[in-house]
Amino acid sequence: MNLRPEQLENHLKNNLASIYLVSGDEPILVQESCAAIRQGAKESGFNECVSFQADKSFDWQNLLQAANTLSLFSEKSLLKLQLPTGKPGDKGGKALQAYVQNPPPDKLLLIITNKLDAATQKTKWYKAIAAAGVIVQIWPINMAKLPAWIGARMQQRGLTADKEGLQLLAEYTEGNLLSAVQEIEKLHLLYGECTLTLEQIITAVVDNARFSIFDLVDNTLQGEFTKSIRILTSLKNEKTEPTLILWALARELRTLITMAQQLEQGKSIETVMQRVWQQRKPYIKRALQQHKTRALQHMLRQCAAIDRTIKGAKPGNIWIELDKLCLRLAKS
Repeated sequence: MNLRPEQLENHLKNNLASIYLVSGDEPILVQESCAAIRQGAKESGFNECVSFQADKSFDWQNLLQAANTLSLFSEKSLLKLQLPTGKPGDKGGKALQAYVQNPPPDKLLLIITNKLDAATQKTKWYKAIAAAGVIVQIWPINMAKLPAWIGARMQQRGLTADKEGLQLLAEYTEGNLLSAVQEIEKLHLLYGECTLTLEQIITAVVDNARFSIFDLVDNTLQGEFTKSIRILTSLKNEKTEPTLILWALARELRTLITMAQQLEQGKSIETVMQRVWQQRKPYIKRALQQHKTRALQHMLRQCAAIDRTIKGAKPGNIWIELDKLCLRLAKS
């Protein structure tokens, strides 16, 4: 049987298999899946845990002996087998097949491996486990799906956020699930169960830099280039993540592009800026007067180029490029 990690909870409520194999390269998801199985085993009376590390010198007879040995005080026990390479070799493969053919009723076998390749999944030992037990394969979560995953994790902690907030967290953690979980825990500690604003999320991930980032955007929109660069230098000195600064500028540009397109379609400036906070209307109006849609789109492409530089895919000095972007947006 094959299960996805999110299916484990319901599965463990209804029944418990005698063998589980958890494989994948996402440590936090592997850890959580194993913890869920361990908890399910405890609730079914498997209180004792015996661990094995199947390295090159591992004697596979130790596993079979443990399987056939009565547990201390006749308790049921969980046998946890770490198999990092996912390749038990000939002896290991035969030992696992022998275990599967006659699994002891007072033992539960949990095998933990890294991601298994296609060739390994065609081996006899793997097929035997798949037929007799449960396989939990954990796949990486790509950037397109990460915001939704973060949103689901936040809901488990009583937190919600809009699409922009989830996207910000996804970009900030750069696909690192452990980092994303840690940020969610930080948000829960800071704010408790609530609906988070963008300002709250930024405050949490960059400590006290939130006002500086928004000040940078507002001063740039006002044409205060000298002040903007002073703020940008301060952010650099505070070791603020350039990803967050770029995100704030790109977000503003996307909003301006939408407004500029509406103006070109004949809508009034008052209509276009209906949802803009009153105190920011002068900044937005000035930016729309200075830049047409095409120029704003070019700046957004500039953001994409800076993003590639941040990720190491394009050479360049990130802070100089951010300077140039602010200069272009602030120009009159």
